[in-house]
Amino acid sequence: MCSLLPAALDVSSRWFVVMAGVLALTGIGGLIGGLVHRLRARRMARVVLLLSGIAAARGAELAAQRRALAVEGRVRCKRPLLAPATGTPCLYYQLEIKGSWTEGGARHTRTYLDRRASARFFVDDGSGPLGIAADRGGDFEGLVQTFQGTRREGYRADLDGLIPQGEPMMFGSYAFVSPRPRKPEVFTCTERVLRPVAQLYASGILGADRRLQAPRRRALILTTRLRAERLDRAARSARRLLLGGGATAGFGMMLGLLALVV
Repeated sequence: MCSLLPAALDVSSRWFVVMAGVLALTGIGGLIGGLVHRLRARRMARVVLLLSGIAAARGAELAAQRRALAVEGRVRCKRPLLAPATGTPCLYYQLEIKGSWTEGGARHTRTYLDRRASARFFVDDGSGPLGIAADRGGDFEGLVQTFQGTRREGYRADLDGLIPQGEPMMFGSYAFVSPRPRKPEVFTCTERVLRPVAQLYASGILGADRRLQAPRRRALILTTRLRAERLDRAARSARRLLLGGGATAGFGMMLGLLALVV
């Protein structure tokens, strides 16, 4: 039995090398993911968490500093928006309509509409409300797709009895007329919303209007998970990925060396 083992390894050594390479690459990917989560946790920890009332009171000073800050607390919104396609009550929505067509043997895509809108809402931890400017979008946890529909326009649509050119296309409750000039196209409408929630953690910078907004090169962050939970989750994810990635990469390297030696 022992004398057959080396021969068996000789026959399948290249498969051992392939398996070793896959395991090593998977482990390296885990290590990179762990480092990314660790850096994210450190960057999150460096952001100053302020009381919402203090941030609102020091709005002009903090806006001039352009420093990243965070607040967390209950959400106040007297009048949520209604999403245009579905009428879903929301704090924020984005509606996107893309057209696609084939020309010259290639498939082309064009964005005809990219609308983002935010209700007037505040985060209040009990010390006073701070306004959130979410109309430009950002990194919003809990953003869900509430509608996706496809319509056709052009001579093909006329022949098929679908949507003639110039007639509005109904995507749910939203009427859309494509601008001229236009070609026979397929239009796809996608709606995503951030529904009203009880609490939020928000991170960004204060603008001149004393509302929290997106930094120049980063996104506004909104999440229902508060700071302590986010830090703990990021640290646990980093630890799990680093340990698992290191073990997987090490095992893959050992397996590769075994295949080459034997």
